[in-house]
Amino acid sequence: MDKMVLVSNALEIVKSNENISVLAGPGSGKTEILAQRVSFLLQTKSCPFPYRILAISFKRDSATNLEYRALLRCGIELISRFDSLTIDAFTKGILDRFRLALPEDIRPIKNYKIQDKKKNLLNNNKNILSFKRIQNLATWLIKNNKHLHNAIKQTYKYVLLDEFQDTTATQYNFIKESFMGSSTILTAVGDIKQTIMIFAGAEKKIFDKFERDFGAKRIPLLINYRSKKKLQYIQSFFAEKLDPNIKIRAEYQKNDEGDCKIFHFTNSEREAEIIALEIKKHIDKGISPEQICIIYRRKDTRNKIDIYRGKIIQKLDILGIPARFENIYQEFLSEPIIKLVVSFIRLSLKEQSIEDWNNIYNLLIYIKGFNEDTKLGRYQKLNLIIYNLSKALQKKFLRIETIQDLSKIYRPLINIFGFAELSTIYPQYLSRNYLKQVIDKFNFYFWQQYQIQKDWSKSLESLLGKDIIPIMTVHKCKGLEFEVVIFIGLEDNAFFSYQRNRFSELCTFFVALSRAKSKIYFTNCDKREDSLQSINRIKEIYDIFAQSGIKQISL
Repeated sequence: MDKMVLVSNALEIVKSNENISVLAGPGSGKTEILAQRVSFLLQTKSCPFPYRILAISFKRDSATNLEYRALLRCGIELISRFDSLTIDAFTKGILDRFRLALPEDIRPIKNYKIQDKKKNLLNNNKNILSFKRIQNLATWLIKNNKHLHNAIKQTYKYVLLDEFQDTTATQYNFIKESFMGSSTILTAVGDIKQTIMIFAGAEKKIFDKFERDFGAKRIPLLINYRSKKKLQYIQSFFAEKLDPNIKIRAEYQKNDEGDCKIFHFTNSEREAEIIALEIKKHIDKGISPEQICIIYRRKDTRNKIDIYRGKIIQKLDILGIPARFENIYQEFLSEPIIKLVVSFIRLSLKEQSIEDWNNIYNLLIYIKGFNEDTKLGRYQKLNLIIYNLSKALQKKFLRIETIQDLSKIYRPLINIFGFAELSTIYPQYLSRNYLKQVIDKFNFYFWQQYQIQKDWSKSLESLLGKDIIPIMTVHKCKGLEFEVVIFIGLEDNAFFSYQRNRFSELCTFFVALSRAKSKIYFTNCDKREDSLQSINRIKEIYDIFAQSGIKQISL
């Protein structure tokens, strides 16, 4: 384990044996603290065998990230008693296992499908279920099946709730029904300043409710380890607007590192030219392209042209700098099965890839079982399996001529783990159709890159975003960090509901503001494509910037 010194609040969180709510600021290392808590509870036997720890996250990549960090901290043997799942996966697992315990009039069919989020369905539809409906049915099972309820309470001695600020009323009702009044100890972690899911039903005062219902103690975790001092100073002005109870102002001296600027342009053509040149300057100074992120509020595709990213991508292309819209890639690249596939492919294409080897080996140990008495024999057997499969995969890549040929390499990789075993660990793969969709999407974009690169290693690197400027909406950048962030279009049209939903929109802006480690730039235009722009309705944001000493620069 890396040597790490925890500040007093962090140490209290890691060791706590009571219900707590942790208000963690951006860059405060909350995921690492949760991983440390898992490690502490397992290694000190505070969570003794056969008890388990459950972590519920509200994003798939957050659940995977926490599980991986915990694995690094406490090893494969102990991590087998840690379940890190999304709320969707956890409730779906309950429904799928105990579906027959539901009354017939509300019981879905065995092979139900997941609802398209864009469509509204009746609650009594048994063929297609929304995740909200799944959560309600799981709550019904917990409430009305004492054996199931007792089993869950007796299984999980500790529960961690990550990104808790995005919890909906339906999700919170499930958590309450499952654990309130039990001896299970809950830790809810989040940042009310990053509440960006109110539009999807997130509860506005969820921490207050949790503290009242579970008698939880509030612990602040405010030190920002991500951003430079100047950026911390600017962030603190916005933080106080979002949470008046927080009175923290980072110290800042004029010679401190960090940079923040607001650029005003007459039109988006000029904006694209200057921003592309600014990005090139940073790359020439040694910052890798994947550490320079372009962010904007939301997609605006009038006349099928995205008015925020289209021109900038063109200007960057002229300079020989590739850029891409990350939203479509994030959805499948964050899938656990794709991470395993990537590790196997990378292992077959490179002579040395210790991290990838360990990723595969650790999951195999987890699935096949761990026995100290047969440790050496199991180690040799599993390593031989990995070696043989990677070598076979290496030969297959030499014979691939079509996208159909490429699609055939994945089945042996899944078979080595076992479909049933994988779907037990990752319940989303209980739907084979969903698993197929994920792999098909990866296959399509992998082949697409190969048509450009004509080299499998370079194709994989490009697919993973190496040396490419990432472009994404604010909602997709949450939880990520970059050396340089460029926010395009800090304008009224981007935040059109600001005056009606001030708190939610200001939270969304704060998420973008807190992604940068060293530099962040904002832009606005008088005219974007054929649309006139203004900053009147979001004047408050510009006023807060002015209070922190940041003013517009017209270019």
